[in-house]
Amino acid sequence: MKNKKIKILLHHDIEESVRVGKFPSTQPLAKRLWFGFLNSCARVGYWVGYSLILVFRFPLFLIEILRQPNQAKFRQKQLLAFALILLIAATPVYLLSLASEGWRLGGRVLGVSDGALSDITAAQSAIAQQNYQLAQVNFTEALSKLEQASMELEQSSLALRAAVKFAPASWNSDNLLKTATLITEAGLEASQMMGQFSQLSFTPQGISSGEQSSAEAISNLAKQSLIIHQKFAEAHSLLAPIQTGLLPAEYQFAIAEVKSLVADLNSQTKQLVEMTELLSLLTLNDKSFLVILQNNNELRATGGFIGTIAQGRIQGGIISKLDIRSVYDLDGQIIEWIKPPSPMQAVNSRLFLRDSNWFASFPESAERISVMYEKSGGETPDLIIAFTPELFLDLLALTGPVYLPNYNLTVSPENFVEQIQTTTSLHYDLQLNQPKQLIADLYPLLMQEVGEKTKNDPIMFLSILQKNLANRNILMYSRQAEIQERLARYRWDGAISDTDGDYLQINSSNLNGTKTDRDLIRSVELLTTIDTDGTIINQLNYKISNPLPNLDGLTNRIWVRFFVPDNSPLLGATGFSKYRPDNLPLDKSYQTAPQIEIWEGQLKFNESSLMYSGNESGKTFFANWIEVMGGETKTVSITYQLPNKLNNKVNSYKLLWQRQSGMLPFAITHRLQQTGWHWRWSNAHSSFSDSTAELVWSTELNQDYFRGVVYTK
Repeated sequence: MKNKKIKILLHHDIEESVRVGKFPSTQPLAKRLWFGFLNSCARVGYWVGYSLILVFRFPLFLIEILRQPNQAKFRQKQLLAFALILLIAATPVYLLSLASEGWRLGGRVLGVSDGALSDITAAQSAIAQQNYQLAQVNFTEALSKLEQASMELEQSSLALRAAVKFAPASWNSDNLLKTATLITEAGLEASQMMGQFSQLSFTPQGISSGEQSSAEAISNLAKQSLIIHQKFAEAHSLLAPIQTGLLPAEYQFAIAEVKSLVADLNSQTKQLVEMTELLSLLTLNDKSFLVILQNNNELRATGGFIGTIAQGRIQGGIISKLDIRSVYDLDGQIIEWIKPPSPMQAVNSRLFLRDSNWFASFPESAERISVMYEKSGGETPDLIIAFTPELFLDLLALTGPVYLPNYNLTVSPENFVEQIQTTTSLHYDLQLNQPKQLIADLYPLLMQEVGEKTKNDPIMFLSILQKNLANRNILMYSRQAEIQERLARYRWDGAISDTDGDYLQINSSNLNGTKTDRDLIRSVELLTTIDTDGTIINQLNYKISNPLPNLDGLTNRIWVRFFVPDNSPLLGATGFSKYRPDNLPLDKSYQTAPQIEIWEGQLKFNESSLMYSGNESGKTFFANWIEVMGGETKTVSITYQLPNKLNNKVNSYKLLWQRQSGMLPFAITHRLQQTGWHWRWSNAHSSFSDSTAELVWSTELNQDYFRGVVYTK
């Protein structure tokens, strides 16, 4: 915070204005009223002399009352009149005395506060240099000075303290002083927290923290974040009632800015509390976990083909019993023949763990993953984490290339996907038969490099995690309801979102076993038309180009689901491939999975449109096959009507376009046309024209996309 802003909080210039006797009409209204009041008090000062004379006559009044009872009533009236005159006469003198004391006190407080400001500025500089110990010293000295200012106020007269306490909020220097103290105390706690946080390091076993145990370090982070939030919450409550419009003009902007800053910090520290609480819930209590690595070069509904599994336990921030292996090791333990979804029959005649991430909403897929993992002999996981290669790519970008001596191989962001696919699928020791051993060997070396690179600055690692969580490259599911609710709140659960407007997700499942999805070039154009009666129709054109050579094994065959609002009728579709797999052996007795049986029962094939439709996660989906050979480009199109229409004088159109987990960014264009409606506002435009018949947005879908438009007739 700049020096000027702090001074504004702690100082105003009444003393100087009174001293020079200037009360110009150009002064703000509040200040002119205050000075006018003081002048009025001064103008009645002549009552002082008269009141002093009356004071000497006060005993005579009493004697006369006692000696002449029959005139007591009359004398009582005289006594009351005298008392009122005395009160009126003394009030301005007392107020002027009170004001003088306040000015002297203000000067002392201002001097102390200037010293506190210098200490706070020094603390800011120390934090910028990551010298958290020095910052703590500076904050402590600032607090000492602010406590001295508070003591000056406390030691003032009882009347002055009362005046300060009951003054309007816009003039309440006590509130402002308390706010400054709270912010400084929060800064001290934050510098202590950052000092402890800087000692954290990330290892293959989890979180390490110098002299403290991992559990103590995580618990302390949660406690300190709560203390910091409580201080900002109290400061926010002290500043909230202040009406900046009642303040002198030169103070209004600064106070408003401080109020806004404290409100933001109050909100941000609340999120910090929730995050550290979530970290505690995830890491401190003993729980089993399952990590699945989804290869998005072979897309599946929640991000990619499950090729590698890591299982273990976590307690007190420490990972133990970590076992990384191929998913085929576990699939070999499944003896039941479970009927797969009909599109999945293109690659497998039975359901395996590797195919269990079939549902587009990760919580639903996670439940199926958990069941299949149990059937392979594994312990029911308390926590399931899925991630795509993007996490490894970002970590390698941080650490630089990592050398694997056992393989005489250097892994970098440029060759990671190719090397992992080649080494784990083709070039591995057939006698050991451990195709995923390279990943098991890479993990500890990579985490050691991450620990070195983020030493004294763990935020670098956390920012990578945050980025991948936001972009849905990391998905999490917990059997514990409290944790799952928090994951859903941050949209880290990979669920299909609820919305009361338009919704779209293009969800692809690569079902011919080729690893080609990262090479494809995709683009989408969505045309939304709003008719005069408010009917909304979407036409979606999905273009896919396969730049690979036209060779066997390089054809991309996907089962694509277009998720749209529930009960949206399909009006037409073109460009899809005619492919209907059916390779189930007749001599097998299949078991059914309830989730899949319900899904299959809702799947319908429309002979006229040659399209499938179904329901999943509260949405309708239209689905079919798209085959794109090497060197080929295909465009498919679907047209559908939204179940709701614009029907009020003022209405809005809202679209949430949710990106499929694991899908690489691609270009999208959204055209919005209307007949008989005028758009008045959009969250993507700062200006508009009533005559505009079309709105166009073009962007890259690298995260969820939201657009809203307000219309009038």
